[in-house]
Amino acid sequence: PTTIHKFAGLDGALPQSELVEGRDGLFYGTTGEGGTYGTGTVFKITTGGVLTTIYNFTGGVDGCNPRAGVIQGSNGLFYGTTSAGGAGFGTVYQVSSNSAFTTVYTFTGGIDGAFPGIQLVQGNDGLFYGTTVEGGLHGTGTVFSVSAAGSFTTLFSFSGTNGANPTAGLVQGSDSNFYGTTFLGGTNNDGTVFQISPAGLLTTLFQFSGNTNGDFPDAQLIQGSDGLFYGTTSDARNGNGSIFKITSAGTLTTLHTFTGGEGRNSRGALVQGLDSFFYGMTLGGGDR
Repeated sequence: PTTIHKFAGLDGALPQSELVEGRDGLFYGTTGEGGTYGTGTVFKITTGGVLTTIYNFTGGVDGCNPRAGVIQGSNGLFYGTTSAGGAGFGTVYQVSSNSAFTTVYTFTGGIDGAFPGIQLVQGNDGLFYGTTVEGGLHGTGTVFSVSAAGSFTTLFSFSGTNGANPTAGLVQGSDSNFYGTTFLGGTNNDGTVFQISPAGLLTTLFQFSGNTNGDFPDAQLIQGSDGLFYGTTSDARNGNGSIFKITSAGTLTTLHTFTGGEGRNSRGALVQGLDSFFYGMTLGGGDR
């Protein structure tokens, strides 16, 4: 590996999310802290390591402490969320590559949700979709959509029995429905996999039991080239987590249960390579 940039604080600190390659060939990302006000930044960087801070969050109406990265919208602008700031419950923001910044939506902590610490996804209808960890009708998180102009809709409020506290973003399937996970909730309070339509009709596809199928899914799903959805759980009864695949009808197959020696507690999304294999990382385990 080659280190192309070391954050020094003023240019940002504690980047917690993946980079995205913009259509200009530069890479865009966020830092959770640091910057001019110590509350996070949005940046772009060349493959040679030349970093430019696009925006410094102030912690005010613009938000602060982005945990998720940005995505580039169909209009060429970048969109993301902050986990705090605004009215105290996070924001959705828009920023251009030349630093023009707009707060698209400010969460109130009520029915609209609170603390959207996830990456957005743009649907094929042009709207941006995401989840909040808390808030909603029952205080256990929501699924929402928002337009680039700030028109906001709470699509679903989790109640606990159908899932609670989604900590990962959504993926839009080839059937135009969105798929995601909740960290908690369900019959066993071990998390769920769900499907939701753009109109807000939610179906709980699977409820984890913590046995061989794992529990506490903490990462975004991806749709494989075979049309199935693939994901991970951060824990299981053995405490190490698992890798699974699931159909759009809810049939789940555990592909691997971590033992600790080869890794444990996978909390990041998988990626499918050109060789059709899936690749991922674990938070712990291995030789040390």
